[in-house]
Amino acid sequence: MIPHRRLPLSLALIAALCLPACRSADSSPTPPTASATGALPPAAGTEIVALLDGLQVGDSLGGTSVLAVGAIDARGAIPIVVGLAGKRTRLVVTAPTDHPPAPVQTKGYSIFYEPFDARGNVATEELQQAMNALAARLRKTEAAVSPPAGLKPLPLPTTAL
Repeated sequence: MIPHRRLPLSLALIAALCLPACRSADSSPTPPTASATGALPPAAGTEIVALLDGLQVGDSLGGTSVLAVGAIDARGAIPIVVGLAGKRTRLVVTAPTDHPPAPVQTKGYSIFYEPFDARGNVATEELQQAMNALAARLRKTEAAVSPPAGLKPLPLPTTAL
């Protein structure tokens, strides 16, 4: 039995541990502010937006909602965060590469996906649809819009997946 004077402290501890779980059950469509693996990417400039056929936050990609369209990151990739049913995944557009093989490719770009945060990934079927929709946008523009400066192929992973 918990002594009477420890009861408020115990209740505070239980509330502190349970409150984040209760909040994560909220499926409201608010954009993320940060992830377990880092903050949202800085917003893409006009060059990237043109390459992606005007893609912007709030647009739909194969049934997912676009939560962020980022500038080229430190790896030389374009990050795009998509979400569906409270789960979020980062799509990554790179210069073309076969190593590692990309789930989706266009003539001039490779499209990968990776976890965004601890909420879990969008389901595989929806991710495939989102990558295919992104590839369709790239195919519309890749002949007319030059690849952005700094875009690189995705480097090989240094640890086993």
